[in-house]
Amino acid sequence: MTGGMDTTPKKSQPQPSSMNTTPKKAQPHPSKRIPPAPGIFNRSLSAGPIVPLQVLAFRVEPETMSSWVTLHQDLIPGETDYHKRDRFWRVIGRYLPPGCNQLCVVNIDNCLVTCIVVASNRNKEELEQARDVGKIEYARYVLDLDDPPRWYRPVKA
Repeated sequence: MTGGMDTTPKKSQPQPSSMNTTPKKAQPHPSKRIPPAPGIFNRSLSAGPIVPLQVLAFRVEPETMSSWVTLHQDLIPGETDYHKRDRFWRVIGRYLPPGCNQLCVVNIDNCLVTCIVVASNRNKEELEQARDVGKIEYARYVLDLDDPPRWYRPVKA
């Protein structure tokens, strides 16, 4: 070879014929992925139609918590998934935007699931937070989630 670079693929390099050339499905704009907000919470018929308390929240599975700690935290030798999930709840609030550090439990298909709340319909101010696409998308990015948040009815404590 005289002065040129060797362009022959190595055995460990993928061959061009094995590349996936299928275009990825375009994702809708983040504001289109957030479900519409319910009305403001109301439990009195004299004040208008009954609207249950709901929260706009990200569902956080145990596997998501463990993998988040593995990716974003220094691992402690011998740390179990239980310890990783515990550490997730202790540190995640430091990374989320203000107002996104509340937790709630919701019932999904008769299973109790923990969620991170980004907004609620408790009052007008909290309902406005459901329109803050930048904050919601930042929280989704920090949590390493693909799915947008959803409106849930929290389980009473």
